[in-house]
Amino acid sequence: MNRLSTVMLLLAILPQQCNFKGDAVRQAETQIRPYFPKTQATLTGGGRTLRAITCVDLGPKAIESLPSTLDDKVKDLKSPLTRAMTGIHAFELGFEDSLLRLDLKTGKYSVVPAPAAPGYAAQYKTSCTGILHVPAEAQIFVGRFKVSVQAANNSQIQVIETYDTLGIYRPQEFDSARDAEVEARRQVMGVELRKRGLNVVGIELAGIGRIPAPDAQAWTFAPASELESGPPVHE
Repeated sequence: MNRLSTVMLLLAILPQQCNFKGDAVRQAETQIRPYFPKTQATLTGGGRTLRAITCVDLGPKAIESLPSTLDDKVKDLKSPLTRAMTGIHAFELGFEDSLLRLDLKTGKYSVVPAPAAPGYAAQYKTSCTGILHVPAEAQIFVGRFKVSVQAANNSQIQVIETYDTLGIYRPQEFDSARDAEVEARRQVMGVELRKRGLNVVGIELAGIGRIPAPDAQAWTFAPASELESGPPVHE
């Protein structure tokens, strides 16, 4: 293909750049998460930098050893055609105190201290300290349980009805998680009732209800070690 044809092809493709950017973000998360499971990828610098925040505190020596592993994961990003289609010119792998930065044009890596990256500290905190964004279509699933118990000094079995949440899910995702969520509630109920001196004869799931999840506001959670008890704080 001659140079003019290549230029015309790029001109046809570039108006769809936002779609390619989104694909690049998703691909970055997919490639990095096997190594850093909490990775969240985003675009910064006017969309010119793809940043993958790992939520991991890694030392300088360990970070300096990463390029050989990372090269294979970002090889598509380094191609001139991909850079032209996405407008992404740099890739950053973010850690608590520093970032590993790759210039996609030159292929050169550098380690950037977190304070030298404007806004990075706040972005890292937002991504890695437990902010939960609830999808608009998500719902809170609630289970109605019938619990059969027997007091230690009484042979009569009583049936108690109680309710517990079964998690926040998109409707199409709940079925795959249902059994695990129900079993987890059974375990917790059993432990708590036995602490009260009751013998748990059986715990039956009697029904499942759904209520709308909170809106798209964020719920901020402090580390568990900082809380004695009580619900999370809503900012």
